[in-house]
Amino acid sequence: MLKVAKKYILAFSKESQNKIFEAIAEAGSFEIIESQGEAKEEDVLKNLQTADYRLATMDFAISYLSPFIKKPSFISKFKDSKILFSAASLNYTGQEKVFQEAKRIEKIEKELDILNKEEKNIQNNFLELEKFKGLSFLPQDTNLTFFSVIAIAKTQQAKLDLFIKENKLFQKPLTSLGAKEIYLLAGLKENKDKTMAGLKVIKGEVVFYNFEQSPIQERADLRTKAKENGRVMEALKQELSLMAKKIGSFKLYRDVLEVEKINWEIKSKTLFGGLLDYIVFWGYEKEVKKIKERVFLSAKGSHLIEIMPEKGEEPRVILENHKLIRPFQYVTEIFGLPKPGEVDPTPYLAFFFILFFGVCLTDAGYGILLIVFTLLPLIFLRKKLGDTKLLRLLFYGGISTLVMGVLFGSYFGSTTQTLQKFPFLYKTY
Repeated sequence: MLKVAKKYILAFSKESQNKIFEAIAEAGSFEIIESQGEAKEEDVLKNLQTADYRLATMDFAISYLSPFIKKPSFISKFKDSKILFSAASLNYTGQEKVFQEAKRIEKIEKELDILNKEEKNIQNNFLELEKFKGLSFLPQDTNLTFFSVIAIAKTQQAKLDLFIKENKLFQKPLTSLGAKEIYLLAGLKENKDKTMAGLKVIKGEVVFYNFEQSPIQERADLRTKAKENGRVMEALKQELSLMAKKIGSFKLYRDVLEVEKINWEIKSKTLFGGLLDYIVFWGYEKEVKKIKERVFLSAKGSHLIEIMPEKGEEPRVILENHKLIRPFQYVTEIFGLPKPGEVDPTPYLAFFFILFFGVCLTDAGYGILLIVFTLLPLIFLRKKLGDTKLLRLLFYGGISTLVMGVLFGSYFGSTTQTLQKFPFLYKTY
């Protein structure tokens, strides 16, 4: 019969560590695959930071995608109220793909933020250019003439007209903004300082032109830039809309990361310098019951939990048969143990193996020698030998060889006719 081991985790207080190890040693049939001492603190902290970083990334991605998610109908909500999960639905490759998409969302957010700032600057520049609406050239001084754009309250219009007439200036109305009028003034360059001083008296303000090209050219460039930014923003939003259709995978991986983070937090808080220790091991039900009784009596507060094997991890197996068939397990072990869920071939091969063993030798004399030289160690050296499966197998083989030798009349390579020369042996056989 094939016995399949199960995977367990045993948590206990550090004070009970020695008692736990003694109980495991006495129970036997265990394979410890992980213990607290094998884990390095820096590895745990690194994994915790990674899980925390990925979880924060997924939270941001899910939150950022929410405006792009189409609202489901009532029927679809009722029909698909939960996200179905299977082990194959989000493997390692799938997780990495979802995480890279979340990183892409972060990058898109930064790109959209830059584009929105540029859009705001474009709008501000359009508003600034409104002050120079009627201006068709770049207002800059020449060798003989100065040009200046000024803003003055409408209530000061009469004073401005008088000021222009007295100083022989050229004026051109550009636009009107609220309670102020915007004008372009031009005059002799040699009188510029005097003109600027006079403007302050009538409460006129100089409006500086902070662009490199004429207003017409600036507006054209701003329109082109705004159109290009709008095209890029629309493409990025369409990409986000496509990703929003996969929101289920994002939420699923986010929950997986949250569980991972909790596990690493527990390890970091309890295993390093904490009060708990743990062992992960393979064990068989019979032996696990023994250790459970021993542990719970000697180490109170301990907890033994059966856990699922990891993906690709095969449970350990041993062969357990009746004591008469047990020696034949040696043959099965030579060819390899069966996998979990397969049949133990030992009971089926036992009869045929011992039959053909006797047929191959077919000598009563050899059979007697095998019986004698295997029976003596089994009687007198049993405790020292420990595992006696091979000796018992040869003992059974000796019996089979003796029977076949008698049936076929072979004794130490001779027939019964040869034995007639030795009356004592002949009468015996």
